[in-house]
Amino acid sequence: MLSPATRPECSTGLQLAALALAGAAALTTTSATPAQVLGLVADNNTKSAVVFDATSQQVLASIPLSGSTMGDCIIEPTRMLGFVTDFQSRIWVIDLAASPPALAAGTNPIRIANPGEDLALSPDGRFLLVCDGINTFPVSVIDIDQRREVQALHLGVDSCSIDVGPDGTVLVTSFNARIIRRLSLDLQTGVLSGPTGSMAFNQPNNVHIAPTGAWAAALGRTTRQLLTFSTTDLAAMSSRTLPGTGISAAFSSAGDRLWVRSTAPGVVDLYIADPMTGELGQVPYLTFPVANTPAAFGIDQMALHPDETRLYVTEPGMLSIYDAMTGVRVGSITDARLVAPTGVYVRDCSPPVTNVPPTITAVKPLVLWPPNRRMVDVSGTFVVEDADGDPLILDVTMLSNEPEMKGWCGFAPDFLNEWYEGGRGLLVRAERQGWTRPGRYYIAVVAADDGKGGTARQAVMVAAVPHDGSRRSIDRAVTEGLVMAARINAALTGEGDMPEGLHEMGLAQSPERSCWWWKHRFWRRHGR
Repeated sequence: MLSPATRPECSTGLQLAALALAGAAALTTTSATPAQVLGLVADNNTKSAVVFDATSQQVLASIPLSGSTMGDCIIEPTRMLGFVTDFQSRIWVIDLAASPPALAAGTNPIRIANPGEDLALSPDGRFLLVCDGINTFPVSVIDIDQRREVQALHLGVDSCSIDVGPDGTVLVTSFNARIIRRLSLDLQTGVLSGPTGSMAFNQPNNVHIAPTGAWAAALGRTTRQLLTFSTTDLAAMSSRTLPGTGISAAFSSAGDRLWVRSTAPGVVDLYIADPMTGELGQVPYLTFPVANTPAAFGIDQMALHPDETRLYVTEPGMLSIYDAMTGVRVGSITDARLVAPTGVYVRDCSPPVTNVPPTITAVKPLVLWPPNRRMVDVSGTFVVEDADGDPLILDVTMLSNEPEMKGWCGFAPDFLNEWYEGGRGLLVRAERQGWTRPGRYYIAVVAADDGKGGTARQAVMVAAVPHDGSRRSIDRAVTEGLVMAARINAALTGEGDMPEGLHEMGLAQSPERSCWWWKHRFWRRHGR
């Protein structure tokens, strides 16, 4: 809870950088939940899946499966599920939330219409797309919540690798037809349609769509070609020659770096890329050796840690860890079931953080009587709270139906923020013109920002200086002020127009010597 009655440090004027919490909780913050980054590796020798903690590099579980050949794997973090292909038309489901991780309950494995090799997830994690290698089988679409195949799309040729972009664009390669096809996935229904375009590419082995979705990278098999191209018009951008057969690639989250793994010889190249167009540097920024690996279609045999500092590379008998920017081998993950690892996937599986925006609550406006021109603290007339305990930044604009009296015997400014000076909070002057009704009222437009995307904005009537001290005059001033605050709030929410006739306070300054004799007498009697 943050109340304006507390005194967090803030800037002068109308900006209130409120960096404290109320009462004893001042200057404390809520620590974030530690990130839980998990990895999943499929092993072709032991026919198993190995789950590991990518922060501690410790194996969490080794799960025996079955199948003729273990292929790709992938993690859906929201549902905490892992998926593994087995070349026997099945998708194995791993419960990553279990302790230790284990085969998921329910339908498991999921039956599909192709043998199952490469995997790709829709951006919202609802649908899993599966394709085979060099043989002619349909592309399968799995509804993850239903745990069943909901579509098998026949393209008439082989589908050796697949990837899905953030807008539902799907790229599928064909080794035999020597093309890359573009399809479209309906993110609401999971219906895969197309193709909506195609481009020639000789002997594709894998394809990856950049995080921006604007471009993609295709890796050639014996051609050793790395090609980047636009996903919009399938126009080629950059073509580079790899040291060996292109195996798989990984992007930085910004799409400005591209790691590419080749085999025979085993090498990882790091290219600097234009994140929007996919144009690559003429030569790799970095090249470092890794072990050779089987040239399997579509299987991702390299994964980038979410913090982009480490690369996980499948190698005989282990999962090796390399510094992503230097190529130095910094560690490894071993297990009795890690003998001939194939696909690897690393994902941040931390629970989503739900940020509750701050709230602004009006308490009760003050009645300032008599109009003795003294400054009065109105900070207790509203309360700003944040349910998450986040430090808040406040911005307060003080409005009134009367302008500041800055000439002759005026005492402007009529609004002060004295939080910095150890003052009393938000101060308004007990002043009104006297010849108008209902008198003066003050309305604070308060904006709160928790720095995490949560915001609130509200107009609060904080004080009234009535025309006179009668109950009728007081009620009229308060009522008109509350009505005006309600009209401002309607305008802030787009339900009306901003009312006219209001003046921003705290901007004027009375001349030093205006009506000096009256001010001298006033301050002698009342003090500043």
